[in-house]
Amino acid sequence: MKTLLIFVVLINSAFAAICSSPKKNDNLCLSAREYITTLGFLRDRKEFGLNEAEIQKTSDSVSQGCSGASQRFINITKLLTKLGIDTRSSIKYALKFTAKSDKETKAFVEIFKNSYNPGYLDLDVLTSLKLSLKLANSPLSNVDNTLSDFKNLVHFCLNNQSMDLSKPACAKIATDITLLGQKFNQKLAKPFTKLMFFLQDNKSGPKLNRGQALAIAQEVIQYGPLSFENFKQAFKLSLSKKGLNRSIQKSLVFA
Repeated sequence: MKTLLIFVVLINSAFAAICSSPKKNDNLCLSAREYITTLGFLRDRKEFGLNEAEIQKTSDSVSQGCSGASQRFINITKLLTKLGIDTRSSIKYALKFTAKSDKETKAFVEIFKNSYNPGYLDLDVLTSLKLSLKLANSPLSNVDNTLSDFKNLVHFCLNNQSMDLSKPACAKIATDITLLGQKFNQKLAKPFTKLMFFLQDNKSGPKLNRGQALAIAQEVIQYGPLSFENFKQAFKLSLSKKGLNRSIQKSLVFA
């Protein structure tokens, strides 16, 4: 009995040690390097006006983001301060990306540039920042889709004469559809642009004006990446004399 009791105690102790031990990859992180890099960067930036305690506290926060965190922090801090965002806000936003991946950080920067650049959406700094943070805060598996959809939708909206929308309106459309794509974990820019072309310009389409086409396209695309094909086939069936032989308006409703 005594031997059994000792065995049980040993097993319980071993199990507790396993449960409380660090995860296998917890030590595979150059956190000291990230701390040192951030410390040097912030100390060199006298214009930031940070005291030593603030510098050390920020460096500690960055180091917890593991390998690569300092470079992500530095890149975003430089970008935002260069564009006139105050130091403390820039640091606050940059810290959000220390625990994220390089891919997510790149997506944020690319979306921000597309939003702020006068040659693209030409939004003000704060609106661009808000939009970029919103889109970049997507599941890691969606990052590539998010960046691709946003850039393609912005390009389509700004360069398609049949759209003829203001830049803020294009920004909203691109943002809404990109966010919807995150929900499906699929790209939606291509089916959306195909749907707009079908509704406005295709010979077998209903030849709608921009407002009508946009309203229908935004409603239909909510059903995902196959929504365009489903809509097109249903519309053609409904309109065809050999199909349902309905009017354009009734065919739109049916589709």
